[in-house]
Amino acid sequence: MSAEAARIISKISGRKQTSGFEPMLGTVSAISPLTVKFDDVGFDVSAGLLVNSSFMGHKRKGDITSPVMDLPDSEIEFKGALSAGDRVVGVAVGGTHYVILCKVVPA
Repeated sequence: MSAEAARIISKISGRKQTSGFEPMLGTVSAISPLTVKFDDVGFDVSAGLLVNSSFMGHKRKGDITSPVMDLPDSEIEFKGALSAGDRVVGVAVGGTHYVILCKVVPA
């Protein structure tokens, strides 16, 4: 587990008595639509998944500047950070949504 994932889990674990959030490990089953099988749940979840946009492929517009050339109003495509088989940490929120906090890898 990465240091960042450990830090996030530590923060959540310290609050779980009052907030009800319990971090869960899961495995990405599919990317389109995004589907995760959480170890504690035992079935695939695709509805109600919330993730940071950096986990999914997306495009962004912006200005690229460098000493060599400037590319104003350029579109940059970011590849998705998740693949089938990746391990993730998530929490259930309100009984209808699961928030994917981070991707984790073996140390």
